[in-house]
Amino acid sequence: LPSMHVVLAALAAWSLKDAPGRRWAFAWAAAVCLSTLTTKQPPIVDVPAGLAVVWLALKLSELRFSRAPYPLEVAPG
Repeated sequence: LPSMHVVLAALAAWSLKDAPGRRWAFAWAAAVCLSTLTTKQPPIVDVPAGLAVVWLALKLSELRFSRAPYPLEVAPG
């Protein structure tokens, strides 16, 4: 608990949210979640727990970067 397949797939898809092929990334993450449920190897609660870990990680990173002493800038190109 939680399913790390779900956590890693969802975090990878979220990291590509601004990329051109973002729909495929989220579709892949959804397929990983679905396949985790259909193989019935982990308990069903592992998928929601994995998504809760993703939510918590995103909120903590949002909090961390909102309190940064200087804004993060991405260099062009």
